[in-house]
Amino acid sequence: MAGLVAAVTIAGLLPSWWCGRDADAWFRGDPGRVRALAEESVAFESADDQQRANGSGGELTGMWGLIAHQMTALGLAQISLAHPEWRDRYAPVATRAAAKTLLPEMRPVFTAAWHGEDGVTVPDSGNGHAYLSYPALALGMARLVGLSARPRRPAGRARRLLRAVAARLADRADRHPPR
Repeated sequence: MAGLVAAVTIAGLLPSWWCGRDADAWFRGDPGRVRALAEESVAFESADDQQRANGSGGELTGMWGLIAHQMTALGLAQISLAHPEWRDRYAPVATRAAAKTLLPEMRPVFTAAWHGEDGVTVPDSGNGHAYLSYPALALGMARLVGLSARPRRPAGRARRLLRAVAARLADRADRHPPR
């Protein structure tokens, strides 16, 4: 019985200790750890860019691609805001990642769910297209760190998408006020 209690105690404590041994450095935002994670995100986007340019396949697409590029954009934009001295390195990558969330190959499952209606090409649709909040968040953060300095087309698309999502949220709030 004592062996069982010891095993359960160790099994309960060891994983949390093991996984949490560096948690304090992450929580404090240790610059070395933050920069290393940011560089991994840059490497991910660079590899994705190369795969797209070469047509070699393997790039992340669909729902997982949209979410991966959105999270990369959000993370790198947040790092650019928290560390202005790193902005020149990470803001352009955040912007590229955010722009990828608008690629047609990121949306087939969402377009299929709306019987062929693509929410990006019909931003003022009366349908929900709630998934557009993912690119909207990424594009909004990219705008904060420099999307407006990028070519006009992505900036214009970002503004249209952000306005459309904001209008849907406002309309939703008018029709369904909080209780």
